[in-house]
Amino acid sequence: MTAILQESIREMNEYHEEFKQHVAKCEERQRRIFDRFIDTFEYNLETGENYAQALYAICQFADEAGIALHHVVFDEFSNAMRSKESFVLK
Repeated sequence: MTAILQESIREMNEYHEEFKQHVAKCEERQRRIFDRFIDTFEYNLETGENYAQALYAICQFADEAGIALHHVVFDEFSNAMRSKESFVLK
């Protein structure tokens, strides 16, 4: 019984380490996606070099991060901004 318990503990610890490594990889991927977004967005806004690229950076970040953007098409955004309804970013 002791041997079974010890083996179970060893396997549980092994799976725990694998899980921690997986979480660390996911966090690193998310950090790279976010850092790339911030760098591209800030550079293009600060330099005024390419505002369209700054907006594209938002769309690309949302796509990679699995975030759904509202009013991606400019006309939809423009209409929403002129509307009397509350404008909420989600």
